[in-house]
Amino acid sequence: MCGFGGKLDKFRRGRYFTSQHRAQVFITADGLPRHFQDRPARAGSGGAKFPAVGDARRRSSSLSSEIDDSARSVRGGAFPEGVSLMKLVRDASCERYVNYGKIIKRMEAETAKININTIARLAKVSTSTVSSFINGTEVFPFSPETRLRVKEAMRELNYRPHIGGILMRRSAQRRGKVGFVMGEDCCQPVLRTAANPLVQRFLCDLEDAINTRLNMSLEILRIDGEDSRSVWNTQLLELDCLINFGQLNNLMCDTLFRRNLPMIEVYSTGEVRRHGDFSGIDAEFDFLFWRNDCQIERLFEHFHAMGKRRFLFISSCNIKALRPDFYGYDAEMKLEGFKRALVSHPDCSGRILSAKNVNDFNMFREFELTRELLRENRDALEAAEAVICHNDIVAQGAASIAMEFGLQPGRDLELSGEGDFREFQYWHPKITTSSVDYARLTDRICELIELRRSDRKSPPRKIEIPTLLITPGRA
Repeated sequence: MCGFGGKLDKFRRGRYFTSQHRAQVFITADGLPRHFQDRPARAGSGGAKFPAVGDARRRSSSLSSEIDDSARSVRGGAFPEGVSLMKLVRDASCERYVNYGKIIKRMEAETAKININTIARLAKVSTSTVSSFINGTEVFPFSPETRLRVKEAMRELNYRPHIGGILMRRSAQRRGKVGFVMGEDCCQPVLRTAANPLVQRFLCDLEDAINTRLNMSLEILRIDGEDSRSVWNTQLLELDCLINFGQLNNLMCDTLFRRNLPMIEVYSTGEVRRHGDFSGIDAEFDFLFWRNDCQIERLFEHFHAMGKRRFLFISSCNIKALRPDFYGYDAEMKLEGFKRALVSHPDCSGRILSAKNVNDFNMFREFELTRELLRENRDALEAAEAVICHNDIVAQGAASIAMEFGLQPGRDLELSGEGDFREFQYWHPKITTSSVDYARLTDRICELIELRRSDRKSPPRKIEIPTLLITPGRA
């Protein structure tokens, strides 16, 4: 009887709470107890199993009937309107208290949370056995019978360990996580992002560096709904830092600011496209960039020093003239770099060719688009002494069609790309190329992550990363 005192006090106030449901019983005007009202309360920690609403109502109705019968026997069924049923219980005999205590216990059992204690009782083993089975930490192997009982109990109750409970273990240490978002293409599948030549080598080097130097993991994020606040809230939930490549999203920046999470913007130009309304949004981030236009000018100077005077530049189809609404900032900057180099060398002549714009554009398709372009402009290729291409993919497309025309790159004409893409480092013929200093870029990112772990007050930093000229003879 004493064990039910606290619960009966709640009944005396006309209401009873469990971990998942609220039940409320009052006497109505016709002298009958109102049925339990099934109301979901706040969810507890992980592993809780919530009964279906229909089942809860049936159980509530059954319990209400039992209380109804017991209450009628106490006062003969004549109840004044508005009188709490538990006031009547308080005046009942000790036996009635015990009956109501049993009802309370049954209700608690039906709505109890499922955890390893529940699994242990059902499997008839200790909680430490269940814990060791789940985490694989047993000292001696379990018998097949024990393994089967625990497994069947977990399957019967559809129980899975919750990450919150795992992290609460004293021995469990949370590993830091760095997220990566591909700005313009943040909605595409993760493996497509990882296979993009523009960032593939950068991501490979970065993952190794943050793992060995910072003991953190790298995760590429796919944002299914970049204009949804809830999507950004969910995706950024477990991150310690975010690296964004290219286009900035207003909701991404605002979510990071509200959560005091650092962001590092990385891009190949000093200017970045912005998506969404940034009015009233504090876009605070460290910015690491390099200059594509300077890379093209450097390649021009390199070939000019070799005595070349007739130039051909093959641009991407992702330039402003072909895609005015959504052109690539890097493609436009490379084009501007070539034009500046040509103006600064009056002894040189040059021509610009651009592949046709296609709706299903991707970087690897540029290889075939370049071949089609040069078939139609064979005279431009044969007249050039040096061909500077938008990237390594375009350069290899130009090299393949040049060899079909009987021109050997490195002998009959000089050929260059940009990017130093991992896929083309072993292709033939080898070409001159230019790229950002990946080692320096990775070092700066790791330094900024370490800095922002302890310092969020210092102003954002903008750092230009140098670029490298890579010739075929260089290892």
